[in-house]
Amino acid sequence: MSCRSEHEGHEAAERESIHVLRAEKVFRPSIGDIEIYGLDPWLRKFDKERAAFAPGVFLLDYTDTPLGWEALERLGIEATEMMEGSQYECPFTERNYWAAIPRRIYTDDLSRYIHAVPEWMQTMAQDMEWVRKVVEDDGENPEPSRIETCMLGPGHTDFILPCDGHSSVVENMVKLSNGDDLVVAHHEWYNK
Repeated sequence: MSCRSEHEGHEAAERESIHVLRAEKVFRPSIGDIEIYGLDPWLRKFDKERAAFAPGVFLLDYTDTPLGWEALERLGIEATEMMEGSQYECPFTERNYWAAIPRRIYTDDLSRYIHAVPEWMQTMAQDMEWVRKVVEDDGENPEPSRIETCMLGPGHTDFILPCDGHSSVVENMVKLSNGDDLVVAHHEWYNK
């Protein structure tokens, strides 16, 4: 192990342990269903006020990985139970997908996360005017990137079939143990 990686490991150990929290109250969308994807223990309704007034927004893309679950790992955020619980197998492709993909964090302290950003990207990641513009350009229910769309898959399982309705990708929040809010894009199912 190099001196640098020993130092980084020590710094990571000194950081507070952060994990996703189960929701205090089960969130039920006004239409649609998230329970069938195993997301109901975690999700909270998207808080527009929190999004508008949080001092910091950390885009998980800045960790230099296209997969939000891997970004959480790099940040030292424990989300294994939620990640594994949201996996499903599509009967048409016979592949496993995630019903939710983490995208960004609303925080009161951006310094909690900046350590996971490559040095050449840190200035951009800390420029809140730039980051907020990126988020605003996505709109109210932003489209996932092509990689996120691949990871989310079609939304079909053995008991969620195309003849029975359709899914949409929406965003909601998950509370972190340090008080920050994790935004996830996820499938929401609509029956006919």
